[in-house]
Amino acid sequence: MPRGFPATPPWGRARAGPRRGSAAWPRRAGGRPRRRRAASADAYRNLGHGLDGEYVVARSGTFRRTSVALQRRGIVAWTFSSSPFSRRAGVQTVTAAVAAVEQGYRIPDDSVRDAARFADIATPGIISEFLVPDQSTPRRG
Repeated sequence: MPRGFPATPPWGRARAGPRRGSAAWPRRAGGRPRRRRAASADAYRNLGHGLDGEYVVARSGTFRRTSVALQRRGIVAWTFSSSPFSRRAGVQTVTAAVAAVEQGYRIPDDSVRDAARFADIATPGIISEFLVPDQSTPRRG
């Protein structure tokens, strides 16, 4: 009999899974709620992106913090992706594709409203033909 599975439970019915507290019982990811809150606050504090002259700078991570500075002229494409949970939160992951790296550089949790505008400002002309013009700005001519 595998460890953690009783032959007969005390109440006489067969159980479908391991006993709570045994080695086979799945533990919750992240531990206690206080630790999860601290980890999420640290991830939020270390999250950010921006433009610094000729560079796109991105930073993210909690336990493995990463900072990336990309030359704007080296970015050849942008990819926007999201999951059902991130769509509900109103954020998406923006990936800057460069020739030197196969998978690109990810900028996680960017606002859905600001992601395309950020990519267009960082590299003018790459995605501008796919953007809908802002209706609040009056047209000239």
